[in-house]
Amino acid sequence: NAGAKCSAGCTGSIIKSAGFDPNVPGTYAYTVRCTNPDNCYSEDVGYVTVNPLPIVSVNAQSACVGAAEAILTATTTGTVCSSALTYKWYKGTSTTALSDDAKYSGTATADLHIKNIVPADADSYKVEVTCPATGCSKSVTETLTVNPLPVVSVSPQSACVGAAKATLTATTTGTVCASPALTYKWYKGTSTTALSDGAKYSGTATADLEIKNIVTGDADSYKVEFTCPATGCTNSNSGTLTVNPLP
Repeated sequence: NAGAKCSAGCTGSIIKSAGFDPNVPGTYAYTVRCTNPDNCYSEDVGYVTVNPLPIVSVNAQSACVGAAEAILTATTTGTVCSSALTYKWYKGTSTTALSDDAKYSGTATADLHIKNIVPADADSYKVEVTCPATGCSKSVTETLTVNPLPVVSVSPQSACVGAAKATLTATTTGTVCASPALTYKWYKGTSTTALSDGAKYSGTATADLEIKNIVTGDADSYKVEFTCPATGCTNSNSGTLTVNPLP
């Protein structure tokens, strides 16, 4: 009927191309047909491009209270975009994008830096990635876990010159640490070299440091550094050994 004489008052229809899938990027042809009451028609072809969404992933992270920073990174490997991707980050359920300040940096980049970690930083963080060339966006959310520091105290001790031993004990009451158990290192004074078991010391990898055959030179501060292996969080505290002279 395409060559027949047509009267006014046609009706339009769209014929979708075969294989069209709005979830699959590509260019698809559409046929537009105008048909009049005499069943005469004319056709033209148009095209629709389905642009791909950015491909985004973010790995969950954890940090210890007091850490200098934690970094959440948006990975966009495989994304097809003819212009540079743009980024926005959001905390929790907030609809206001984060901005660079004393707490955050990199809020418009793939790497969000969260500084001076405190318990309140534990939350979900959403990144919204956009390809400006197409206007297509994709969002992904991941979690920052903030782990507490171990709790430790060391009571001061005293001993007399010539005593067989003195014991300094690290108390970790209140510490939450999943298996494996806490690990310990002991240091004397300002030394940065951990003590090791030998003729002078035992229990250097435990909560109880034994200092043997007490002499005046044993008088000092002793620092214990202990770590929760499950989280990697470390804390330390010191106690003093006083050595008293004999009458």
